[in-house]
Amino acid sequence: MMTDFSLFETRLMGRLLRLAAKRRGLTGSTPMVACALLQDGKVIAEGVHQKEGTPHAEAIALAKAGDAAKGATLYVNLAPCTHWGANPPCASLIQQAGIKEVVYAMSDPNPLVAKNPSELQLLDMGIQVRTGLLEADAKRLNEVFIHYQKFQRPFVHLKVAQSLDGKIAAANGESLYITNTRSRRQVHRFRRESDAVLIGINSLIMDDAQLSVRFGLIRGGYRHPKVVILDRRGRLHGGLRLFQRRVLPEVIVVTLPGVQLHESVRNRVTQVTLASEDVLEMWPLLLDYLGQEGIQSLLIEGGAEVYSSALLAGIVDKVSIFMAPILMAQSKALSAFHRSGHLGVSESRRLTEMTMKQLGSDLWVTGYLRDPASI
Repeated sequence: MMTDFSLFETRLMGRLLRLAAKRRGLTGSTPMVACALLQDGKVIAEGVHQKEGTPHAEAIALAKAGDAAKGATLYVNLAPCTHWGANPPCASLIQQAGIKEVVYAMSDPNPLVAKNPSELQLLDMGIQVRTGLLEADAKRLNEVFIHYQKFQRPFVHLKVAQSLDGKIAAANGESLYITNTRSRRQVHRFRRESDAVLIGINSLIMDDAQLSVRFGLIRGGYRHPKVVILDRRGRLHGGLRLFQRRVLPEVIVVTLPGVQLHESVRNRVTQVTLASEDVLEMWPLLLDYLGQEGIQSLLIEGGAEVYSSALLAGIVDKVSIFMAPILMAQSKALSAFHRSGHLGVSESRRLTEMTMKQLGSDLWVTGYLRDPASI
């Protein structure tokens, strides 16, 4: 049930959200969760879910507290699970430990939990329940998990690196490193937190991109994302730097039916054929396929046709634009979005929850293209 919360409780939940966020990109298909036990006004134990298949945050905190957990209040950013999976139901562990009250930020969107809601089960066990503490922040933390549970499609994050006048490549095709090192490092963080990165064949060939996670960011359990290439005519070849990587990630190549890939890559990639000449119709089909493959988060990295078609198809959830303090001032320089169309100002895509941050000389703008309430 919704209720008022004290400043101490708000700060405690804020701490749990920060602790959970430290596992971003490490928990696989499971959410980021942290838990604390409060006894006589003092935190006696904390737990943070580490990775998929390992104990949940509640189980860790309860194990640390032992008998001291009896009569305590449990705080957690996601409602305790009520079903068996890789771990036993946290609701049962909470009851066995003698917890008197549970405070959680948001309900679990997992359909298995929806069949047996946490609040109802805890109340039936005689445990007091309060919900909604920093709910919006908790939803934003696990936006990818929530989106996938609701739609069975990946959460789509579109990234653009451009000049101040909106150009992503000079007239001669040069585009590497428009932005500074701090911006590029942030993009590599995006990569390590994403299940897959997507790029169009034109950009892949022009930039000869590796699409790996660098800047020393792959340590500590992080992994390189899968690579999705839109190559409808079959231009991909094994001479690209992507195929010179020491360990090649799973590469998914999207083509039209009847297209035969070059022999140098044919046995090194997964070819997916989507029977749609219209790229706008292709996007929903592709997201359905990626969702079936368990890909929960997709980072779109270019190029202009891909950016534009993704926006026009309405499949983008989040946008990050990195702007360098340069003006190309070239009429033939490539704009980030240049697909033909006739949208008026009132029909244009408008960002919500927009934030801006300076990264050295660059400016990083982030916003959402879906109503936050939709997650």
